Amino acid sequence: MTTKEKLLRKSTIIIGLLIIIGGIILSINLAKPGNEKEVIEKADFVRYVEVTEIKNTSINQPTKTTGTLKASKSIDVYAEVGGNLLSGKKPFKAGVSYKKGEVLLSIDSKEELLNLEYQKTDFFSLLLSILPDIESDYPDNLDSWSKYIKGFETKKAIKELPEPKSEKERFFLASKNIEYKYLGIKKAEFTLAKYTIYAPFNGILNTVNINPGALVRTGQKLGTFINTNNFELEISVPVSSSNSLKLGSSVDIYNDNKSQRWKGEVIRIGKSVDETTQTKSIYIAVSGKDLFQGMYLNASVKSESIDNAFAIKRALINKDNTVYIVNNNEIDLVQITVISYADNLAIVQGIPDRTKLLSAKFSGIHKGMKVEIISNKE
Repeated sequence: MTTKEKLLRKSTIIIGLLIIIGGIILSINLAKPGNEKEVIEKADFVRYVEVTEIKNTSINQPTKTTGTLKASKSIDVYAEVGGNLLSGKKPFKAGVSYKKGEVLLSIDSKEELLNLEYQKTDFFSLLLSILPDIESDYPDNLDSWSKYIKGFETKKAIKELPEPKSEKERFFLASKNIEYKYLGIKKAEFTLAKYTIYAPFNGILNTVNINPGALVRTGQKLGTFINTNNFELEISVPVSSSNSLKLGSSVDIYNDNKSQRWKGEVIRIGKSVDETTQTKSIYIAVSGKDLFQGMYLNASVKSESIDNAFAIKRALINKDNTVYIVNNNEIDLVQITVISYADNLAIVQGIPDRTKLLSAKFSGIHKGMKVEIISNKE
């Protein structure tokens, strides 16, 4: 090995030792508290944010929701008697309209009618048989009973009996079963009336469960009759929104593509809250053309004016109903009260005027974080 090579080797060893010693010294210096703070300070940075300056005002924010249209008057038609369903002037079919008082349907009542006439004929014979006794024992009431018997007709509804003028006469009539048979006829007339069902109001047959000629059973549901002039729209709104609604509040109703619109009015407000959705039911009266049972419609309910409120993005609200603000270039939190929601906005109270509300949340945000404002929206 030459002298030159020996010197080069020694130099390499010395340089290596110096690098190792320097690394040890640097590690010791970095481990000192003062140097750690210096490194952290060099790594620290300030976040630039946009804010919105709060200016509370009075807000009249409509509540928008959807619901299903139902007829305000709807009855299920049931049979209280049995027999064959007869064909009428109008077919008992879904979609057929009726005016109030028109016959909806008739059930064959021949047997019941014959039974009623039999009872009346028997009763008439009984009245004739007691007339001599009334003439001899109760002459002061003979005229009333004579007129009643002369006017008695088996084809017409039975009239009320003459009033007895003495206790003795009343006992006599009871012994002859006069009132008992009279009440039996009244009951038969009442039953006979159930064989014909009349329309209780103007409307249409919405559903029909039987055809003419079919045998009707007592208690059988025959169909559903609805009024097509007036409807109700049932909607569900958040509890926070329902608090501002009142009976008589105006409602804008429209279809999905907003090609048709109607005016409605709040007529009932539910008193219970759905546990799952935390909403209350609101019932709206609406009438007009092109409204049908079961339609799916949208509603915009005008609520009372909300004072000292501000509209913010729903995304800015934390789970504990707080929002981030900037105070002296630091992130802070403010508790709010949510009044209502509308699409992606929320009407809130509780943020003082001129407060700088953070315009958008970001990852890693926390109270006390240093920030710089680059934009102040109004």
